Amino acid sequence: MAEDNNLGGAAQQFEKVMNDYRGSSAAFNAAISLAQVRLIAEQNEGAITTLTAFLGENPPPEYAAPANGLLGTAY
Repeated sequence: MAEDNNLGGAAQQFEKVMNDYRGSSAAFNAAISLAQVRLIAEQNEGAITTLTAFLGENPPPEYAAPANGLLGTAY
C-alpha cells in the first residue's frame, strides 16, 4: 500500500493487525511498520506516540531494538 502512496490505508491496516493480533510477532511488526509509515508521511509526532506506546509494552528485544532506532530517527 505504501508503494501506491496510500499511506493512510496502510496505517489503518497496520493498526488493525496490531489490535487483532495483540502480543504476536505480526502485531509487533505492524507497530514498527506503522511508525515507518508515519515517518514517511512526515508525521513524526504520530510515530513518536506509536513507538513510545509500543516500547512501553516491553516487546521482545528483536522488536524493541528497531523501534528504539526509529524513535531516535523520529526525534
